[in-house]
Amino acid sequence: MLVALLIFLGAYVSGSPVVQMHLSVDADLADLDKVAGLYPPNIHSEQERKEAEQKYDAALAAVNVELQKKPLDAALLLKRARIERMGHNLDRKDAFKTAEKDLLSVLQREPKNVDALVELGSLYVNSDPNLAPKAETLFKQAQEAHGKQPFEPAVCGLYFAYYYQGRMQEAEDQAELVVKTWPTEKEYERIREMIKGVRERLKKGEK
Repeated sequence: MLVALLIFLGAYVSGSPVVQMHLSVDADLADLDKVAGLYPPNIHSEQERKEAEQKYDAALAAVNVELQKKPLDAALLLKRARIERMGHNLDRKDAFKTAEKDLLSVLQREPKNVDALVELGSLYVNSDPNLAPKAETLFKQAQEAHGKQPFEPAVCGLYFAYYYQGRMQEAEDQAELVVKTWPTEKEYERIREMIKGVRERLKKGEK
């Protein structure tokens, strides 16, 4: 069930303006996101893995060519970070490090870049529960940079950050906020019911 939850955050990041860039790899990248936008990746055969890795390699090679021309371009760095985040989900060597390095580079120059904040938060929260506190900070910063209007990827990201820190009451409160803010999204209702079920089992001493 936890795996299914991670689909949401990957989906929000894929909706970032970074994805709207008109590079030739965008179509493959959109397909790749459906497979490797979460961990573990949605792969059911060796053939599917081979196809996903081919798309990953092609997308990464294409964006690296563009970065050779514009090495400090924030949008390109964000795009490579997103590709590498999916590479990390595919267990590609050093993908996490490259994604993190690119995102930190963008944030060093643009501390309020909401796309970079959300992307880095997503990288952390999908990688290791021990990084959930860092992800929490990043999602809060993204919301603050976005303004008073609820920023969907940050609001939802905070739910995951709380959940993976074992802060179940805060996770449930955040789930309630998500449902209240986006009442037509049925998947959010399922998240809310899931966390309620987890809390009930914890009260009963169940795992």
